Amino acid sequence: MPAVRRNRATEAIWSLHKRVYRASGGRLFGSIAGMRVLVLTTIGRRSGAERSTALMHFRDDGRYIVIASNAGSRGIPPGG
Repeated sequence: MPAVRRNRATEAIWSLHKRVYRASGGRLFGSIAGMRVLVLTTIGRRSGAERSTALMHFRDDGRYIVIASNAGSRGIPPGG
């Protein structure tokens, strides 16, 4: 069971978070639970569509550690 249930409300909150973060240059919503946030944007190889996701990160001994947890999910279910 994921830590956060994905539904319209959480998707809307996550979308708002990314928009506010970008509009403020990272000054607003730049950290969650004391951890810094980055917005990673990729471009689909075939579609050319941009996709963005907010990820938490921290520095450890000069390295960046990025956390991509899918809202606490244990992973992709079989056949998913």
